[in-house]
Amino acid sequence: MKLLSRENIYTFLLSVFLVTLPITFNLNSILLIGIVVFFVLDKQENLKNKIKNQLKNKLVLAMILYFLVQCIGMIYTENIDEGLKRITTCIPFLVLPIVLVSEPISKNKIKLVVMIFQIAVIFALCYYALLQKFEFGRSLHSMSSFAFYKVGISQTYLGAMIYLATIISISEAYKNRNRAFNLLLIPFFLYFLFISSSRVALLVLFIALMFFVFVELKEKAKYIKSFIVVLVLVSVVSGIYLSPRLNQKSSAFFRTFDFDMEVIITKNRITETKNTVEHRMLISYLAFSIIKENPIFGVGTGDYKQELLKKYKLINFKAGVKSVFNTHNQYIEEYLKVGFLGGITILGLIFIFYKLSLDHKSYMMFYVTLYISIVCLTESFFVRHHGVAFSVFFIAFFYKYEKIFSV
Repeated sequence: MKLLSRENIYTFLLSVFLVTLPITFNLNSILLIGIVVFFVLDKQENLKNKIKNQLKNKLVLAMILYFLVQCIGMIYTENIDEGLKRITTCIPFLVLPIVLVSEPISKNKIKLVVMIFQIAVIFALCYYALLQKFEFGRSLHSMSSFAFYKVGISQTYLGAMIYLATIISISEAYKNRNRAFNLLLIPFFLYFLFISSSRVALLVLFIALMFFVFVELKEKAKYIKSFIVVLVLVSVVSGIYLSPRLNQKSSAFFRTFDFDMEVIITKNRITETKNTVEHRMLISYLAFSIIKENPIFGVGTGDYKQELLKKYKLINFKAGVKSVFNTHNQYIEEYLKVGFLGGITILGLIFIFYKLSLDHKSYMMFYVTLYISIVCLTESFFVRHHGVAFSVFFIAFFYKYEKIFSV
């Protein structure tokens, strides 16, 4: 039956994977397994050729290498259970790129999958808004502390999805594809991006829009570009001013921030502070002290949080001890786990993402890479399934399909 053709089943699996991504971890993980099983259940000759061809692909090899480096850190880790959690979380790096880059799918099905992602983000945001209003009875501006928290998704990961959905809507509207629909979606997504209080997502969106204006719209008149830049600046400033959570975070930052590390250590020893920028500075300072002690091999894939906690207790970092903070920096975390090899691998991975996106003029892949590369400066983005699944799926998806998707 045509309805049960291989392409239709594959499209269905990709679509349901994206529908579950903004809402549920467990079901999304099961869908990932389903996609891999589907890939394997092909004719033996087809499967052999697909794997053989993709093992020569730079993107696929880079992601597999990242996974293997995590496994190397298991050789000398002491906390095996924690290490296995990290390895399990990173499995999409090993399997998903081969599937997405090699499995055939038509242009119309690709466009359908992209639209389903936009709709999935819409429904997820509406669900969170209803949960916030009717279960918690609170303002939408505090969703990150209540609705998001209950479902178990961080504003960083949801912010990534809203950011990408916004970029897709802008690109689609510009290319005159479902223009009315996409023009309506842009303010909807922007509204939720502001009230989610994801500062990194807003920053990356601003940079992405500047790239869009000066690269993708390079043929347009200067006055049009200038108008768009001013409009974006006004929108960002107005959004920050009108968002209570963003106002609160900005106020806390400017009111309490110090540059002197000794002062930061003293404040965080005395009380449980709320300045998250200072927290990140202090965590990085302590992480570098561990790296100095283990510069070549790191402390092992499963031991880095345990070593950080020891440092938190040593200086009585109250918030760090209470919340057992990770490094909040993926680059530092990789070096901390696997030493020099880990640091080089994560930098090389991001470099390959950028190079391939620019070489192939795959701008959607570039926008995803932009988000990943910047958010990894302030978050351990690959520490949870949502971050890994978002990164691996959309990098591989747009690498393979954007030329077809953009026609």
